[in-house]
Amino acid sequence: MTGSVVRIKGLQRFRNPKTGRIYCYHRATGKRLRAEFGSPEFFTELAGIESAHQQQEKSERVPRTLGQMIRAYTESAHFRELAPRTRKDYVGLLSGLTAISAMPLAAIDRPFLARLRDDQAESRSWHHANYLLLTLSAVFKLAEEYGAMASNPAFRLAKIKRPKDLRQANRPWTAEERVAVLDAAPPHVRLPLAIGAITGMRIADIVALPKTACRDGWLQHETAKRKVEICLPITDELRAEILRAPAHNAITLCANSRGRPWTEYGLRCVFSRLRDELKQAGKVGDGLTIHGLRHTVASQLAEHDVSERGIATWLGQKTSAMARHYSARADKKKHMEATILKLKTKPKA
Repeated sequence: MTGSVVRIKGLQRFRNPKTGRIYCYHRATGKRLRAEFGSPEFFTELAGIESAHQQQEKSERVPRTLGQMIRAYTESAHFRELAPRTRKDYVGLLSGLTAISAMPLAAIDRPFLARLRDDQAESRSWHHANYLLLTLSAVFKLAEEYGAMASNPAFRLAKIKRPKDLRQANRPWTAEERVAVLDAAPPHVRLPLAIGAITGMRIADIVALPKTACRDGWLQHETAKRKVEICLPITDELRAEILRAPAHNAITLCANSRGRPWTEYGLRCVFSRLRDELKQAGKVGDGLTIHGLRHTVASQLAEHDVSERGIATWLGQKTSAMARHYSARADKKKHMEATILKLKTKPKA
């Protein structure tokens, strides 16, 4: 009976020329197998060495330091699923932790993160500290899944409260400010600002909006931040703004002075110069931003009794949390206006 030859990968075999005995070594670890080659004991011993080697490799792949975990997170599918702007923000925040990148994950606990949060709030800002906590929470959540940490130390860690005396960020524009800015804006700048003022779209969506988004009387696009499909009516006002804009060959609806698609940075810079000129002339107030147009539209919708769900749908938001804020502010404004009217019409004694 002819026997079959069994070839086993991952082994180095040597034959003693004098005795004819075969000696085997596990190639990856260099360990010698003591059992006779080909015997049941041999394969049992080989399986044990392989299992121990695989466990060792798995253990070595698990991140042990903060820097290693950050690198693992930025290479993960969780990170790739984020919007481009969010990924950029996260990388910027995490790059500020280079000085403690060698810190073992085992040494990171809630008290350490609380001190880090407070230090960042003092040296940078309350918003930076809170955003860093949010980013680290995502990193440590993955570390928990990988088995690198027993739990997420950033989970439910208290955020720094917004200072009460801090000016409102991205405040709504007044009707006078909107007129002043649009009237002073060059034609190629006016269209993206007008789109923001009419639709409340984010600047990232405005600059990326293709010409093909306008069809059948609707403006259809997918938001860059949440990947939400929204469909807005092309009103007479919006149609007029599109028609009055300079012609260009870019595939986007809006284009800069060279006829090329806007970038977020480019549009923000041009707007900043225009805003500062108007501020010096006394035509606009402090704190005017392009994103403030989004708040303006949301406030207008709330004041016209559009439901929270309707506001969220219009703005492409997945939840009604921010819409609830606008609705509450609109209700407060209506109550104040009603109170003032009563005071004005109250008969004198």
